[in-house]
Amino acid sequence: MQLSSLTDLELAYTNITELPKEIGKLSFLIHLDLKDTKITALPKEIEQLTCEIIQ
Repeated sequence: MQLSSLTDLELAYTNITELPKEIGKLSFLIHLDLKDTKITALPKEIEQLTCEIIQ
């Protein structure tokens, strides 16, 4: 399944601990919600995104 056209990614209140470096390939992403996750560091590839990131 291709997710490259994904515009919203809601991961808030999950037990996710890290994002894959491929997150930077989601060029259509507008909204990324990471509120209250267990993520302690973001991959450098996230800098390729222009979306709103809620932590």
